[in-house]
Amino acid sequence: MANRVTGCWYNTLGIGNILMTFGHVSERLKDSDRFLVKGRPSVNDLLIKTKVHDIVTVNLEAVKIDGSPDVSIPGETKLHSFIYKNRDDVNAICHAHPHFSVLTSILDLELKPICNEGIDLFPVPVFRNNALISTDELGTALADKLGKANACLLRGHGAVTLADSCEVAVIRMMQLEEQARLNLYAFMAKGPEYEGIPVDQANEYMQAATTSLRRSGLSEERIRNQISGLNLWTYLAEQVAQDV
Repeated sequence: MANRVTGCWYNTLGIGNILMTFGHVSERLKDSDRFLVKGRPSVNDLLIKTKVHDIVTVNLEAVKIDGSPDVSIPGETKLHSFIYKNRDDVNAICHAHPHFSVLTSILDLELKPICNEGIDLFPVPVFRNNALISTDELGTALADKLGKANACLLRGHGAVTLADSCEVAVIRMMQLEEQARLNLYAFMAKGPEYEGIPVDQANEYMQAATTSLRRSGLSEERIRNQISGLNLWTYLAEQVAQDV
């Protein structure tokens, strides 16, 4: 997990303004009430600097179970634990502070789908509190606000994206940030009455994209990879390997 997290965030410098961040990514352990999460080492406490040493194992009560003694759990571990408690379909969570997502949350913009990348994330709810998700009450409130959504803006505090895997959770954060960037540009160009892609067209796009990929003869696994953005992850990982 550490190499996957480090690799992707290394390459997202400059992509959609997802910069060096103090966020965290987690992944649920299969058939377990535990999950892995980026902890808080004493130095280099950035997603871009994550190493295997920095990953800790935590249970759904937000208690550290395993990991290096000099690495503490994130202050917002309950952001992860309460979502996992509420969502059996979620196996990975990404929380970060990308700039455009923060700006749109402060402006109270209701994000509209502007491009096809990440079009399946809508509607995106807004958690209207900039507090650290460090208590049972806040963890419960965030999970309730998310409902069945796979992305949520946190007012003045970034965003959360959910997925079945660590890779897709991070890709969704990149897609959400791109949607937020385009929404902000549309708002500046036309004011609050700008139009996004209508919901019916967004749904038609997803159905048509899947149908088109099936007609091309791709396997269901490759189709899932294409739709979810895993192909983009593979590309980014290859770029990291060349740079290391």
